[in-house]
Amino acid sequence: NSAVVFDVDETSLSNYEAIKKIHFEYVRDMWDNWINEANAPAIPEVKQFYDFVILKKIKVIFLSSRTSSQYNATYSNLKNAGYLTFDILILKGNSYLSITSMEFKSKQRELLTNKGYDIIAVIGDQESDLQGNYHGIQIKLPNYIYFIE
Repeated sequence: NSAVVFDVDETSLSNYEAIKKIHFEYVRDMWDNWINEANAPAIPEVKQFYDFVILKKIKVIFLSSRTSSQYNATYSNLKNAGYLTFDILILKGNSYLSITSMEFKSKQRELLTNKGYDIIAVIGDQESDLQGNYHGIQIKLPNYIYFIE
């Protein structure tokens, strides 16, 4: 039951064009509109890694700090970008809003492990995607746009 956990923003999907339009700032309404459009393209090299993982019959899990209200748009965007096969998409529900992304993602990986997944790797653009327990090999992508704790 081997699995690789993929982050979404600036790992699996590129939001560069949207961030550029808002001058590399965070404008919540514009960001939410961008997510709801579900048009972020795949990052080609990550998509190639995803394709390799699928070819090897390793399970794929997407884990993001996007809010659970953005589930449908995120799911559609991943599919639109070519991530057609995955086991689970996990977003940050209301009960986790008061904790950091690192705490949330670490807790979710623990829960996945307790459900029987053997997490062999995680890939993300933030240290918070990789920190904590239950991560296997850690693949850190550069992100020169923003930092999340």
